[in-house]
Amino acid sequence: MPEAAASLLGEALRLLRSRGFTPSGYRRGTRSFDGALPCKGGPIKVRLSVTDWDFLTYPSIRILDHLDVLPPLSPHVYASGGLCYFASGAVVLDRFDPAESIAQCLDQAQLVLDRIRHDPDFRHDDIQDEFLQHWSHGESSSVYSVLIGNVDRTTQSSNYWFLNIAGASHAVVADNKEEVEALALALGAQPPKETKCPCWLFATQTRPAVPKAIPATIKELFAWLQAWDHRLYQQLQRVLERETQYLKYSIATFAIHTPLGWLGFGFDLDPLHRLGAARKPRLYRQFLHTRGGTSKISRLAITEFGPDFVHSRNLTFPDLKGKKITVVGCGAIGSHVAPGLVRLGAGTGAGCLDLVDYDDMKPENLGRHVLGYPALFKSKAEALAEELKRQFPFAKIRARVRSVKGRTPRPLRCGSGD
Repeated sequence: MPEAAASLLGEALRLLRSRGFTPSGYRRGTRSFDGALPCKGGPIKVRLSVTDWDFLTYPSIRILDHLDVLPPLSPHVYASGGLCYFASGAVVLDRFDPAESIAQCLDQAQLVLDRIRHDPDFRHDDIQDEFLQHWSHGESSSVYSVLIGNVDRTTQSSNYWFLNIAGASHAVVADNKEEVEALALALGAQPPKETKCPCWLFATQTRPAVPKAIPATIKELFAWLQAWDHRLYQQLQRVLERETQYLKYSIATFAIHTPLGWLGFGFDLDPLHRLGAARKPRLYRQFLHTRGGTSKISRLAITEFGPDFVHSRNLTFPDLKGKKITVVGCGAIGSHVAPGLVRLGAGTGAGCLDLVDYDDMKPENLGRHVLGYPALFKSKAEALAEELKRQFPFAKIRARVRSVKGRTPRPLRCGSGD
C-alpha cells in the first residue's frame, strides 16, 4: 500500500477507535467494525462495513440489536437490520479524507436513528410513503413474488398463470392469455400454464394505514384492513361469505390496488373446514374470525409488467396508448425516434405504430443507425419493427416496406439506364 494511502487509512482507523469501534472482521475486501452510536435514550450497537475506500458506495451500517431498541416497524431499517442513512447519490464523500467521510456516515446514522426513536410523525410519514417496500421486505410472514399484468379492476378476480424461466417457476396474475404468452416469449420462458385458481381483486383510493407491526395472522390482517379502509374490509368479507370459488383451492389470495401500487396477501385454507363449508362459504368466514384467525398469512410482493404501467411510469403527461402513429423513414433519425415512441406507449391498446421505409440496411448506415450488423441487408422497416417487438412484445408495430407516396420504387439494375 502506498505511504499516503496507508496514512489516510491509519487516520480512519484512529477515528473509529476514538468512537469506540473495534475491528470485527475482514472478508473479500470488506473491513468491518463493531461499536455503538450514542443515541438519545441509550446507545445502539451497530456494525460498520467498508468495501469501497473511494466512497463511491456508502459504507453499510447494520443495527445489531434493532429488534430490541427500535419500534417493530421502522423506516429506513431493513429486516436484516441494515440502515439506509443516506439516499443513493445524496452526499458525495471525500475519498481523500476517509476519516471525515466515515465520521459523516456515523453522524448521519445517529441522526436517523434518533428520529426513528423519538419523532412519531417522521416515522409514520416515511413508512406510509414507502409502505410497499416494507410490505415486500419487512419482518414477519413469508413473502412471495407475483407478477401482474393489465387486469380489469372492476371484476372480482383474475387467474393465476405459471411461467418457467430457467428452471424457476414464476406466478403471474393476468386476464389475457395473449399477454402472458407475449411475456413468456420475451423472457425466453416455456409456454405459460394456466390455472383456474383465482386471485381476488380490490381497489382503494386510500393509502395503506401504518400499523404498529406488519400483520402476521388473519385476525391481525382483518383489524388492519378495518383501520385502513372499512369499505375495502367489507368487500373482502363479502367474498369470504358468498363466493364458493375460493374454497375449491388450498390457498386464497387477494390483491389490492392502492395509490402507491399493488399489495397482496394470502392464507392457507384448513382442508376439513374448507370441505365442510364448500356450499356455505359463510361458515368458513366464521371460522376465520374465530379459531382460524390465528393462522399465519403470506404476503405478496406484486410487480406490474403490463404496458399500462410500463409506459406511463413517471410521466407527467398522458402516454401514447391508443394513438395511431406513423414514422416516415427508418434511417439515422427514424430509427432513434421509433424506440422513444414505443417507450411512451405507442402501439399499445387500440393504437398502432407504422414504420415506413422502402430501403435496405447497408454497411454505410450502421454507424448512425440504432440497429447493428444483424440487420445488414434487411429491410430497415422490417428489421426495426422486429427488434422493437422483441423488446416490447405488447406493442402493435407494423413495417411498411414502401415509399411514403404509396408505391415501392423500381429497384435499380446495373446497365438499365435508370
